[in-house]
Amino acid sequence: MLGYRTKVLITAAFLLTPLCACGDKGEAVAAPRQEAERDAAKPAGERLGGPVAGGNRIALRIDPTAVGAVEKITIGDNPLLMMEKGADGVIAGVVPPGNPGKAAILLHRKEGATPYPVPYRYDMGLPASGIMVDVTWKDLPLDHDYGMDSAVGDMDNDGDLDIFVPSHEKQNRLYLNDGKGRFTDTSASNLPQELGETCSEAEPADLDGDGYLDIYISAEGQDKLLINRGKDAPGVFYAMPVPEEKGATQDAVVGDIDGDGDLDIITANLGITADIGEQNLLLINDGGGNFEDETAKRLPPVNDRSYQVLLIDVDGDRDLDLYVVNNGGQNRLYTNDGKGFFAEVTEKSLPKDGDLNTAAAAGDVDGDGDIDIITVDTGNPGPNRLLLNDGKGIFSVSEGKLPGDGERTDYDAKLADIDGDDDLDLALSSMGAPSRLYKNDGKGNFTSFAGGNLTDERFYTFSVNFGDFNGDGKIDLFLSNLGDKQDFLYFNDVSEEGGTLAVRNVVPNFGAIDGGTPIEVTGRRFTEKTVVTVGGQPLLDARLELPTRISGRTPPGAVGIAAVAARDGTATAEYLQAFSYEKVAAGSLFKDVSTMLPSFTDNTEDVHFGDLDGDGDFDIFVCNMDAPHRLYLFDAKRKKFIDAPDRLPPTNTAKNNTGFECVLVDVDLDKDLDVVIGNDGFNRKGNRNRIYINDGKGFFADETDARLPKAIDHTNGVVAADFNGDGYPDLAVANGGKENAQNRLYVNKGKDGAGIFVDVTATHLPADNDDTGFVAAGDVDGDGDIDLYWGGNGGKRNLLYINDGKGRFADETEGRVPNDAVAGQKGNDTMDAKIVDLDKDGDNDIVIARPYAHKALFYRNDGKGRFTDVEGFPEPENPKTQLHGSTDILPFDVDGDGDLDLIFTFWVVAPTTRLLINDGKGNFSVNYNLVPITGQEIGNGDVADIDGDGDLDVILGRYKRNILLENLSKKK
Repeated sequence: MLGYRTKVLITAAFLLTPLCACGDKGEAVAAPRQEAERDAAKPAGERLGGPVAGGNRIALRIDPTAVGAVEKITIGDNPLLMMEKGADGVIAGVVPPGNPGKAAILLHRKEGATPYPVPYRYDMGLPASGIMVDVTWKDLPLDHDYGMDSAVGDMDNDGDLDIFVPSHEKQNRLYLNDGKGRFTDTSASNLPQELGETCSEAEPADLDGDGYLDIYISAEGQDKLLINRGKDAPGVFYAMPVPEEKGATQDAVVGDIDGDGDLDIITANLGITADIGEQNLLLINDGGGNFEDETAKRLPPVNDRSYQVLLIDVDGDRDLDLYVVNNGGQNRLYTNDGKGFFAEVTEKSLPKDGDLNTAAAAGDVDGDGDIDIITVDTGNPGPNRLLLNDGKGIFSVSEGKLPGDGERTDYDAKLADIDGDDDLDLALSSMGAPSRLYKNDGKGNFTSFAGGNLTDERFYTFSVNFGDFNGDGKIDLFLSNLGDKQDFLYFNDVSEEGGTLAVRNVVPNFGAIDGGTPIEVTGRRFTEKTVVTVGGQPLLDARLELPTRISGRTPPGAVGIAAVAARDGTATAEYLQAFSYEKVAAGSLFKDVSTMLPSFTDNTEDVHFGDLDGDGDFDIFVCNMDAPHRLYLFDAKRKKFIDAPDRLPPTNTAKNNTGFECVLVDVDLDKDLDVVIGNDGFNRKGNRNRIYINDGKGFFADETDARLPKAIDHTNGVVAADFNGDGYPDLAVANGGKENAQNRLYVNKGKDGAGIFVDVTATHLPADNDDTGFVAAGDVDGDGDIDLYWGGNGGKRNLLYINDGKGRFADETEGRVPNDAVAGQKGNDTMDAKIVDLDKDGDNDIVIARPYAHKALFYRNDGKGRFTDVEGFPEPENPKTQLHGSTDILPFDVDGDGDLDLIFTFWVVAPTTRLLINDGKGNFSVNYNLVPITGQEIGNGDVADIDGDGDLDVILGRYKRNILLENLSKKK
């Protein structure tokens, strides 16, 4: 159940497939196929090639019988990276850097090397007009303050564009421009110092009429107004009160609504209670920056879950109309009467929609003189839409004009003339995929710019903004990233040699002074000879992953900013303000010991400890999405976990594996742990769940056909427990996906066939076609049998099924658990839940993790299986710690005091782990420092005492290298 499921199949690489065959000895020969077939298989341009920086993915076909003999492939002098051998004689990998021109491809075997018949051609790949070049490394200050948005304007009236970045629970940032596009962080001297607030958006405008830009800030809680001190201190801001607004404001727009010559404000409110929404606000300016709430008489009364508002003249009558972007409901259009009074015209003017919209961009995209609208849908994923205006304010969906990136989850959009051809091009920011640029042909047809990906990292970019930052007359770009990741600055069409060594980014860009922080250094032309240093000291455990990425751990350093450099023997590249060494809070309970794990970077959805080879220590099973699962056996002598791929069955392939959750359980009662894998089949027509049977020594056989019912499902969760009281483990399976399949109950045949499961869903479970996100098991009503709690997606409430003691379940949700449905939500509403006794009163409570903007929940049991919501969880006195956007929960006694503490993991929100310390009565305090992991996109995990010191250690799965944490509480 790791993170947002739309991230699963994202890749920045592209696949080229020139084909050949090899003779008996592995030498390359012409492929025996028709000319038409051979030509069709060639890449675009009928040659094999790519940029000198490398990084693109290729696949070569040779004789299938010779694949095993190929030990490596080189292109020029450098080996093919991430080489994988597939079926039908295909060997794939990532191209290393090279020099312009042709390079030989050699297949290396023990007997020697033989040439591939088609050479590789490296091109210089210089940026074309409208292509952005990342200049973050030299022109933007280092930051990791969880940017939510960005506002661009001349804040200090010196004739250039500055940048304001509102932050999630951190200090807001003000970057002042030197006129050439080089920015200085003036936040400490020029802004009020505010920590702990969640600021969603910022809008710069001269609100008090003095000729200087002020800033209106939307916030979760009270909005803020920062007034520019103007001629006395341009670009220095102080706070002014605004009308009371304690909802969750996502956006605000500024414009002269009533035609009196000053700037008014309309806010987009999401609402504190996400399933109800909230009235948007309209604030009228008196001309001096003082605002009066006139919502009631100027806006129709509507409670929506609004994410953005636009003031645009849709009907050509020269006043500002209002377009409202709603998340999980119909977007709305209101026309202005010219005096600032609005009437809703949604039904006649807009197409119907109920998408998870988060943003919209407005402009004349088809050149007909009126304002069109592009909407951004972040649903799981959903289609972005182009709405064309008929000139009178009536909009219709224009099909086929926007590229359909089916695996993307976009979040923000902006329009600007990027390439100088007098039409509006499009920039889209994305959550968990590269942000992209799209070129307009002048008629509203958009296609990707060459090299349109702005980064090859999976960032959660919440805002994209345009401006001519370096004063060269061309539109540049700024990206604001959520999570503790560096924001990005791009200049348009600047010359930068595509063949030189470069360091461009470090993720995360901060860590402890004692070193050991796992980081990824991205840049250009990295090879196995490249040496990376942090603060002059070599990167520890450095590993070349791509020509653009080297991973490793930081060496120890001193508090302050350190440079990161790359050297390859002939060239040196340095990023001066790349990494911040910071102190770690005293008393840290965990130490990162991830070097004990193999250094694979898989798409890990779930991970579990268990003694899998019967030697008495804990091993690890790693459940991956679209990649082979992994078995790590603990080597007691070396104190490390060793990858053992030969112990897993031949069916352990990327094609068969879409694992979303797995359980380790002895299904056949032969005293060893077997593996049951729930396959999601995301972006497919489902997939079959699988069962691996252990021989007791850690060798596994796939016995799915013999032991599991045949069903093709989208399984999001699976749990094992003895539901019918016969002493054998049964299985409950949570299904969802596009088909919204029925959940399933599989009963173990027990003594008549231990470990063989029979589907009893029809007679033992209520009928249910909801999109179910997970299933949790536990005795909630104290009658000694195991009940089930199911997670609802798509706006559906979670369900509680009560066991009759014989494994037959009845839906008793109503009256037992609160209604936690999230109206209009298409994505995952609930990611995980655990049924455990948190207040030590002898009954089991329920704690729930929920993604996106939804807060985590704690339901307290009355002892009879009836639950009440603990308001303000986890800290009622501090509502800012409500743990929005969580993905998994690990309940265990962290500090050895006899009660269950909680670790919450997060896919987006930083820090991505939070530790809740229990006082023994179910009251929690949040500690952000005890788990030293940030910015790592954490999903599911597990706990076990792997070092035998009496406390529980932690493993966390993620879509990069997994993380292992040693618990130090017994050592304190």
